[in-house]
Amino acid sequence: DCEDMPQLRRGQVPFELTAAQKKLHNDLVTSTLARLDTGELIPPAEGGVLRIRLQQIASGFIKDEDGGVIELVPDAKNPRMLALVDSLHEVPGKAIIWCQFREDVIRVHKHLNTLGMGDAVHYYGGTTKRERVIFESRFRNDPKCRWLVGQYQAGGQGLDFSTAGDIFWYSHTSDLLRRRQADERATKIGGKRIGVTDLVAIGSNDEKMLDDLASKEVTADYLTGHGLRDYLLLIK
Repeated sequence: DCEDMPQLRRGQVPFELTAAQKKLHNDLVTSTLARLDTGELIPPAEGGVLRIRLQQIASGFIKDEDGGVIELVPDAKNPRMLALVDSLHEVPGKAIIWCQFREDVIRVHKHLNTLGMGDAVHYYGGTTKRERVIFESRFRNDPKCRWLVGQYQAGGQGLDFSTAGDIFWYSHTSDLLRRRQADERATKIGGKRIGVTDLVAIGSNDEKMLDDLASKEVTADYLTGHGLRDYLLLIK
């Protein structure tokens, strides 16, 4: 609440999932509700896995039992990716794109570097220590390097990316503290106003997670028992 900290201008970019994504998403929600209707108790850990799987579907991929990635929609036709790229066309300077999943970082970083809109660097668990030093410097000092794509877990605190004028949340966390820390990476005392934009898949748990952040609640608190049922009914 410091008076000289820059103001965060928050906004959302809603988009529709593809028909295939919607079917997979809704089938998973419906089948889980059917299990609950029989009186089956779903443990919190499984509820957490369900939330992650729904998020991944809304990002255009899922993981198989062996950890392999199954692509649901190619990046060039991925509604979430298209919403991001359309939004970035309106950005005059540099921007940070925060992601929940490593796969999101990999795909966004690769796709942006094919578009000729400026160079992108990555900052996540797969970024080596040497690369982190190089990429931090490039993002701060190289005018050709416009996009930093990262996981908030890797870049959420202790870093100065205040050359960015905008932050985009490509995929979301319900951890309010981590979210605030990640938003602060582009801020500097006495600095400019920062745009913070959430990409939101309509009818997905993006909406529920952002509502939880706004009310300072924790999504994980709902992922068991009646809470899980209520959570699923909200995003059905």
